[in-house]
Amino acid sequence: MPKLNWISDLSSDELREFLKSVDTILFDIDGVLARASTILPGTVDAVGKFRQLGKKICFVTNNAIAPPEVLKAKLIPFQASLEEIVTPNITLLAYLKKIDFQKTIYIIGSRFTKKMLREAGYSVIEYKDLQTTDVEETLSSAMQVSLRVLDACKNVGIVYADLDINLQNMAVHVAKILLKHMDDVQFLTGTSDDRIPIGENFSLIGPKYFIDGLQRWSGVQAIPLAKPGRVLKEVIDAKFGISQDNRVLMVGDNVSTDITFGIESGFQTLLLLTGDTKKQQAVDWAFDEDLKPDYVAHSLQEVYEKVKTIPTAL
Repeated sequence: MPKLNWISDLSSDELREFLKSVDTILFDIDGVLARASTILPGTVDAVGKFRQLGKKICFVTNNAIAPPEVLKAKLIPFQASLEEIVTPNITLLAYLKKIDFQKTIYIIGSRFTKKMLREAGYSVIEYKDLQTTDVEETLSSAMQVSLRVLDACKNVGIVYADLDINLQNMAVHVAKILLKHMDDVQFLTGTSDDRIPIGENFSLIGPKYFIDGLQRWSGVQAIPLAKPGRVLKEVIDAKFGISQDNRVLMVGDNVSTDITFGIESGFQTLLLLTGDTKKQQAVDWAFDEDLKPDYVAHSLQEVYEKVKTIPTAL
């Protein structure tokens, strides 16, 4: 059982070799650089130091609620540009363009994602377009909705599921009906996080539970567009000109999304303990053995304290 490599234990030579081996650094945002609207200590200095060392910087988030412009404003202290920010919405548009999608999308997701798709010229339908009033609480009423949905959604070619803070149970039911009872409907997903940090000791229920359920109920496997999905890697590779996977470092706080994405992409990985993953979980390694990261640090501030004296010329 390989032990964890803690950044704090690296010698000066080991730290230099590590930094020399990295050209591009992908940072998750929530739980790594910030918690809700609060920038975490030392993170601005750390990102600035990596820029000084000549590293390409990318901010990769599973947040599909916030428009890129809002994320850019949040990341002003990090001197982030729009071109450095990658979200599930960006991946979604890239995927739709790649497959030349011409049909209708049934969506469970944020208002911004729906607006973005419509402005990009795609036909979008959501639950409130199909059912404008509450469904009577009888099984026969649910059946009537199911049949009406199949008739109204004959042109649907994609079911897209992401975080919807105002989610209704029947919206998920409609997604299941379309996936199970219609042919050739793709199932795409944005974030599949189990929980989403929203403040100190508070988290929001993520969409993982109903995405997992939709796959189980319909028998259709989802194509993830957020971390840890393969499509996201293709977008990042193209956007940043990545040709050597092992010279990319993924920095994240979530083992099931950030670290899994890094490992499956062939990137180096650094797990931080300022968000989803707690110290004891890392020490005891409460996850699959093959998901162990290359490095672990308590925080990005700790990383900065290790690298701040390293000269620009490695």
